[in-house]
Amino acid sequence: MQKRFSALGLLMALSLAACGGGGTTPSSLPAASSRVARPTTARHIALPKAKALRKALSTSTGNAVADGGFESGGFSVWQQCGNVNAAIVTSPVHSGSYSELSGSTSSPEVNGYAGVCQQVTIPSNGVLTLWVNEGTNDSLAYADQEADLLDSSGNVVDTIFSEAATTNGWVERSYNLSQYAGQSYWLFFGVYGNGWNSGYIYQYLDDVSLTAGGVTPSPSPSPVPTAAPTPVPTAAPTPVPTPVPTAAPTPVPTAAPTPVPTPVPTAAPTPVPTAAPTPVPTAAPTPVPTAAPTPVPTAAPTPVPTAAPTPSAYACDDAQFLNYQAEFGAGTISGDQLVDICGQVTQVLPSKVTASGNHGYFYVQIPNGGTIEIVSNLDAMAQAPTNDPPSWPWVATGNYVYVQGRYYYDNSSSQGIDWTEDDTGSWPYTGYVAVCDSSANNCVKYW
Repeated sequence: MQKRFSALGLLMALSLAACGGGGTTPSSLPAASSRVARPTTARHIALPKAKALRKALSTSTGNAVADGGFESGGFSVWQQCGNVNAAIVTSPVHSGSYSELSGSTSSPEVNGYAGVCQQVTIPSNGVLTLWVNEGTNDSLAYADQEADLLDSSGNVVDTIFSEAATTNGWVERSYNLSQYAGQSYWLFFGVYGNGWNSGYIYQYLDDVSLTAGGVTPSPSPSPVPTAAPTPVPTAAPTPVPTPVPTAAPTPVPTAAPTPVPTPVPTAAPTPVPTAAPTPVPTAAPTPVPTAAPTPVPTAAPTPVPTAAPTPSAYACDDAQFLNYQAEFGAGTISGDQLVDICGQVTQVLPSKVTASGNHGYFYVQIPNGGTIEIVSNLDAMAQAPTNDPPSWPWVATGNYVYVQGRYYYDNSSSQGIDWTEDDTGSWPYTGYVAVCDSSANNCVKYW
């Protein structure tokens, strides 16, 4: 399909025929009233018919992805995947001279999958990091920007992320792929659209890396423990040790003039057959100073400081959330779950009116996991008797947040946390969002 670019003339596109056969958008695009929902199960994306030669430029850096910045300027390493052409462009870029564009920045929307792919072997503790610049006027029900792992036949093994987002610039994403260590897959980045005449969806991609190591965003939670425990130990010992010294029966050992056994040398009369008194001083007084009081103070103060630390005023159990996510994926649970999560905000979307009201959306990076969408019913918040929030958005990229709400899971591509669900009357819990600065301090609670 021939790409249309803005009249600024800053884009240079290098398009090749899509490997699934045919890169042409059908002349008759579906009208909005007859649109087909985006596929979410048993998905298949067309792979290249011939493998490209991978360049060795990634091996020296430890990056399992070759040409991660698209600086080859073409498709000598990356290949077309799907049924609509992707393009290598010169603007916008995150770094260097080139980036990749999937989809179109103007209507009509692409019809099918448009993207690039590359065969990779996941390293031990593999972390995938990338930069995207995304936009759309469509919804996740019909179109998305995504990244996937595909098997050798093009079947989707795992969806790394799927969203219908407008990022208003470049944003960094990081994902833990350690569960696939040592396995080889096709790594796909692209968009899906169903040819809506009035729609558009696109994803610019740059600086892709897949390296061994810890998850990049995991340092974000460190502010939480650091902030709370540090003051707590200092606060705790002060009150507790004060009474402990009063247990200065430890001076009693100073009454260890019980070395009255020093008089024992005066037991020089021992030569006198009065050997009987020798047993009398024998260790009879010694048990008296025997450190009996000493254990009393030692055992008492230790537990007191350990009980003191309170990491945060707000609950956070990301590990439980990830367990629920795995159980949903495995099909062992199906009902909505109450969760408490915390993490860094990676993206904030404009508010959107749906059938159930006016909603705000933002995404939170879960340490050692992916991002999760947070849904806020702004109409429900406005009905709260207190703490009526300011106009949307009241959260920003980079904020550290604590969220309590209803975790729903339709499938791996459609899941999120709706913390205002209690407003419907069908959910018994009242959720909240605590919005903090990037160090998890100075939090403001919304409910």
